[in-house]
Amino acid sequence: MRFPTGWLSSLFVLLLSTWFPFAKAQAGSMTIGLVASDSNVKTGARIALTGKGHKVQDVTWEFEEFHGISRLGTGNLDTPRPNFWPKELNGKWDQGLKACKSQAGKPPYGFSNRLAFLCGRRIARTFWQLWLDYKKFDLVIVIDARGDRRKKVVKLEAVAYGRDETVRRSISLDKVPLGSLRQKAGAVVLDLLAGKGHSETRNISRELPEVVNPITSEPDKEYSEAKVREISAVAVPAGCNPRVVALRVNPASSPLAKTITNLWVKSTKKLKKSKVMFVCSINVSPDSPASADDLTDFTATLKCRDFKLKETVMSINAAACHEGFAIGLVTKLLEKFCK
Repeated sequence: MRFPTGWLSSLFVLLLSTWFPFAKAQAGSMTIGLVASDSNVKTGARIALTGKGHKVQDVTWEFEEFHGISRLGTGNLDTPRPNFWPKELNGKWDQGLKACKSQAGKPPYGFSNRLAFLCGRRIARTFWQLWLDYKKFDLVIVIDARGDRRKKVVKLEAVAYGRDETVRRSISLDKVPLGSLRQKAGAVVLDLLAGKGHSETRNISRELPEVVNPITSEPDKEYSEAKVREISAVAVPAGCNPRVVALRVNPASSPLAKTITNLWVKSTKKLKKSKVMFVCSINVSPDSPASADDLTDFTATLKCRDFKLKETVMSINAAACHEGFAIGLVTKLLEKFCK
């Protein structure tokens, strides 16, 4: 779970008297859906919320169903209805997936099928909203602790929104000691209820996609062929004159692999060459944010021999990240040769 980078700044304090959950929090008890994978975070948040008279339901599993990287969010349109899905909404589920399949064309479905991926992400957001409406939650709170736990500190991030609200609020705390997680989680959720935090627009999606005529041509052929990017050479780090290897990136037919290879050749044109060739592989995976809207973090992993490099770019789809992936990975590869 990852938040848009604009959220990961220092704590902002902003009071919105028109924010519905804040107003209702002052008036009485709310029903709150809580998402937290860390047990200490979950316990601390639950104790703080129930201590104020609110009813709390753990919806971590349900949240991951619609925001995780192995489900609808990556275009897996054959995903079965989850056990918690209300039978009253079965028709919506079937209608949504039928529409997505009509838009995506023939299987296989998944991340490699761009049309399935885009429709799957959209329908996952819609299903999440429809489920929230059915459960009648007044508020959803997503809270997460991430970081290198070997250093005994993590970053605590939390977001809250009402199911009918077009505003969501977030708080981020850096360097929280592991021993204080429970206490800090409780304090953060109460701050959110008090109207504190950074405010952003939340897009609500309840509309299902439309069924279209089946696609009979080869899916994404034109799209794939058009996406090899021509990018200006990456600068070699100052004071560095390394002997570099030739680079081959698989799958060789991938537009991203071609973009990276071309940029490597262009960037190392004036450098000394060795007779070695690195045969690497490229893989891209999406990492849905805590409250998925139009933007998602995509991470490209370049695996070469005994090392791998990663570059993360935020965009609406993976193809729009190709230039950022190539520049970031080639830069890191040059830095590695300069060490």
